[in-house]
Amino acid sequence: ELTKQDGLVENPVFIVKSFDINNQKIGYLMYNGFTNEFDETLNDAFGQLLADGVTDLVLDFRYNPGGSVNSSRLLSSMVFSTNTNNLYIRQRWNEKLQEAFSEEQLADYFADKTGAGTSINTLNLNRVYILTTGSSASASELVINGLDPYIEVIKIGTTTRGKNEFSLTMVDDPDRDGAPFIYTPSREDRINPDNNWAIQPLVGRNENSVGFSDYTSGFEPNIELREDLENLGVLGDENEPLLARAIQEITGISGKRDFTVKTPVKLYTSSKMFAPMKDNMVLDKPIHLNLDLK
Repeated sequence: ELTKQDGLVENPVFIVKSFDINNQKIGYLMYNGFTNEFDETLNDAFGQLLADGVTDLVLDFRYNPGGSVNSSRLLSSMVFSTNTNNLYIRQRWNEKLQEAFSEEQLADYFADKTGAGTSINTLNLNRVYILTTGSSASASELVINGLDPYIEVIKIGTTTRGKNEFSLTMVDDPDRDGAPFIYTPSREDRINPDNNWAIQPLVGRNENSVGFSDYTSGFEPNIELREDLENLGVLGDENEPLLARAIQEITGISGKRDFTVKTPVKLYTSSKMFAPMKDNMVLDKPIHLNLDLK
């Protein structure tokens, strides 16, 4: 007998481990969704990698459809830097709304603390290796785009989804000052109880520090390698093909490994991709406007 449980949230920090290969300490993190409830868990994972002394990092986003913009900012800070003077991304709305925001509201800088006030564990890397597929979307791609002006981002796998728009949640709360109808957790008791519906419109793009946001065709890999149905391997194992190819690139040791793909996987997916919020890049920064939107 199966019992339904409501409110369960999957921990997206799926695998975190380190490898000692050829006198190099290589970190590996499989992260399956940008879920802000697990930002502290993510920071702890980087604390583990930091304690292990990793000098190179492989981020596995192959099944990561995206999620919280702020979680992507925190993860990028854990990879690169906690210098809060460095611009991570800037929101780009339509012309009318763009003028209604201040620069402070539009810009997101790298972070030195989590939302809970915990100091961020950063590896301060100048290069990162990211495993990607067509299931890597939105906030996963935001990490690639946001880090690209600062460090070398080496993508291994197949082309990403190409989801470069962000959304926000709108509910029946017309009396919120500065941003009517825009969902705010602290105002849940103000939402019309007779209306249980919300909408999640696409409202803009996030551009990186050099103004780039046009990746609707996805990010192509630097090293193309499809998953192979005949040789999927074990996730997190150093012999799993995509991870093994990243390790080969890091160490420079080619050996005799054959990466020939016999039965390529066109798109390896999960039940997440059939959900209404399947690949959203959710803007979770407070919004305040001085416009008459009625």
